[in-house]
Amino acid sequence: MEATGDADLLINATSVGMRPHVDESIWPSDALIPARLTVFDLMYNPVETLLLKRTRSGGARAISGLETPFNREPQHSRSGTGENVPIGAMRTSLKEGVS
Repeated sequence: MEATGDADLLINATSVGMRPHVDESIWPSDALIPARLTVFDLMYNPVETLLLKRTRSGGARAISGLETPFNREPQHSRSGTGENVPIGAMRTSLKEGVS
C-alpha cells in the first residue's frame, strides 16, 4: 500500500478489528502487506486479528497487543508486595479468557 512508503513498522492503535468487529481491518483486503513490515496490532481480543492474519500470510512479522502488558519496565512487573508477578501464568490466563 502506497501510504506506508518505505516504513518498516505499522502500528494499529485503533479499535478496528476488535470484537465484535473481527471481520474489519485497517489494511484493505485487496492489498498485500509488504513482507518488510512489522505490524503491531494493539488489539488483543481476538488475539489473532484479521490484520495479524493477513500480515503473517504475507510473510511479514506480526505482534499481538496481548504482549503489551508483559513488555513494560521490570518495576511495573511487581505486585504490591514487591514480589515478581508470574508473567507466564498471567499470559496463559489472559489467552484463555480471550477468544
